[in-house]
Amino acid sequence: MRSEQPRVLLSRPSWRLYSCLAAGLAAALLVVAGGCQKSASAPAPTTEQPAPKVTIVKPERKTIRREVAQPGLIQAFERTPIVSKIPGYVLKWSVDIGDPIHKDDLLAELWVPEVVSELKLKAELVQQAHKTLAMSKAQVLSAKAQVQEAEAGLSRAEANNNYWKSQSDRFTKLVKDSVLDKQVQEETLNQYRSAAAALAEAKAKIESAKAVQQEKERTRDKAEVDILAADADRRKQADLVGYARLTAPYDGIVSKKNINTQQFVQPAAEAHGDVLYVVERTDIVRIFVPVPEIDADWVRIGTPATVRVQALQGQEFKGKVTRTAWSLDQVSRTLLTEIDLPNPDEIDLKNPSLPKARRLRPGMYVYVTIDTEWRDLLTLPASAVVTEGDVNVGYKTFFYLVEDGRMKRTQIEIGARNDQLVEVLKKRVPGAKNGDGPRWEDFTGNEAVAARATGLTDGQLVEVNLSGK
Repeated sequence: MRSEQPRVLLSRPSWRLYSCLAAGLAAALLVVAGGCQKSASAPAPTTEQPAPKVTIVKPERKTIRREVAQPGLIQAFERTPIVSKIPGYVLKWSVDIGDPIHKDDLLAELWVPEVVSELKLKAELVQQAHKTLAMSKAQVLSAKAQVQEAEAGLSRAEANNNYWKSQSDRFTKLVKDSVLDKQVQEETLNQYRSAAAALAEAKAKIESAKAVQQEKERTRDKAEVDILAADADRRKQADLVGYARLTAPYDGIVSKKNINTQQFVQPAAEAHGDVLYVVERTDIVRIFVPVPEIDADWVRIGTPATVRVQALQGQEFKGKVTRTAWSLDQVSRTLLTEIDLPNPDEIDLKNPSLPKARRLRPGMYVYVTIDTEWRDLLTLPASAVVTEGDVNVGYKTFFYLVEDGRMKRTQIEIGARNDQLVEVLKKRVPGAKNGDGPRWEDFTGNEAVAARATGLTDGQLVEVNLSGK
């Protein structure tokens, strides 16, 4: 017996809907197939871009000006801590903070009685040395007199010796002629011998007197040296006594005071000690400006500068660069630059009744503009050059030459620059012969350079804009 499959019967409305869906799907497939075939066979439209217009410039000799603007700080022209050279007690003090001072004014005085007593002793030793010298000089004169006396005795002894020598010779001849007897000759010979001994004694006295004289002269010379040493010792002690008076090193003002009556102060040893006062010279002030490394080469001694003081309602003071540290700080990579400004006493226009005062105060914040310029440089507009690279691989600068209507990207060396101009030094050109490598060549000033380097590529076809627009 054969099994029968069940049959699905559709009603008339369902059959019509199914037929409509099938017909729509077939039509859609035909449209898609036709579109794909048309797209594959149709060629893509092409449009040729017009060559961009570029403006040409040539290198020109101009002055490049640049403003180096940096914050700065006012410092006193000189700032001196006042310390004591010797230990002692404060006997009195004369000035306080804010007081004006003049050179050699007494700031304070110390009480050091033992140092004063030592000075008196040194002075007495000097007097004693003078007295010793006077006594030594007298002894030298006495020794000289003794030498003269011995020399006079020598003359007498020589005369007596000569007399008895002649007598002895004469009597010897008379005895030989039998005129005198032998006894008289012997007596005369004894007298001659006595005179010779007296002569030798006189010579010895002279030598002894001269030796005494030399000794007394050496004693006198030593006494003279002792006076010099004693006087030097006295002056040294007088200097120590002078250190008890603390005086102003210059005209200025007292900015710090750390001293009181009967306060014991220690001397400054190995750069340490009690700072009793700090005084500052303010008739001239220093403006310290840290100039960044990129601007350091622009700063020269004598370059004009404008100092604007914010605390004085932005008042400006004109000056010039006075000095630089020349070498850069290794940490901040800045060049310390100083500008000296006069700081005279002025009347406060808001309070004319007040005494004159100096307006620029150490510690004030300022903003400094240094107006630098380099003259007669061969330049191009800053827009004509482009710099590429970084600190790791280095930087290279290029511009675009216009040759035969196309851009030629060319490497160049540059110098000074600002926002508008760039100094051009050399350009890199191909070798003169085939096989030669590129070389650096000076600018002629006739190079045709694209005024704007942005948006250009090497070998690009361009149209020269003769109108300059």
